[in-house]
Amino acid sequence: MVRISNITLTLDEAVTKEKELTSLHKFISFTYRISRSDILSFQIFKKAVDARRENIRFVYNVDIGLKNEKEFLRRNLKNVMATPDLAYKEVESGKAIPKGRIVIVGFGPSGIFAAYILARRGYKPLVLERGLDVDKRTGLWNDFQTNRTFNENGSILFGEGGAGTFSDGKLTTLVNDLRSRVVLETLVKAGADPEVLYINKPHIGTDELIKVIKNIRKEIIALGGEIRFGAKVTDLITDGKNL
Repeated sequence: MVRISNITLTLDEAVTKEKELTSLHKFISFTYRISRSDILSFQIFKKAVDARRENIRFVYNVDIGLKNEKEFLRRNLKNVMATPDLAYKEVESGKAIPKGRIVIVGFGPSGIFAAYILARRGYKPLVLERGLDVDKRTGLWNDFQTNRTFNENGSILFGEGGAGTFSDGKLTTLVNDLRSRVVLETLVKAGADPEVLYINKPHIGTDELIKVIKNIRKEIIALGGEIRFGAKVTDLITDGKNL
């Protein structure tokens, strides 16, 4: 793959997704003298807004597959490089078999992905969350906004998805960390707009985020995991051997 960076389009050139892709193909073909038939694959890696000038523009980094990539790279063209390997390398699993089920406390972002990764590896984790599932949370939150009826189990601060469930789902933490890519890919697989993979400072939106969280939960359960809502952890009982 070859990465071409700093491609700029006007608002008119990117007014729709179809026109955006057409404009990008046209720019690359003209600027770098590449036939459309030589482009085997095409993917937007990053898209940002440049509002520093009077005429607002979009700036792109695009990954393309070519019939003869080595020859193209040897031309040493400006803003062209071999696409870096950004694939997330998962941590190698341990060999020991747990004596009991792995327990995760909390089903916010960290708890969700901890459970998801463990479930994918066949560990069948048990999640304990003091709050409620996202549908019940939504009902209680709407009731609070309308009638000011407070339910301590329906707090906006905890429950499925954590405190961020009722935000607009901005995904701005560690955006340059390799691990963020696999998180974004998981969200897209669960129903988020594929645009979050490349848009600068992406966000899903509250309504879509709720659907995505539910889909991830369903997959965890399908893989043998269990999520218990309304399960408040108040203490830990240990035998003193593993502290």
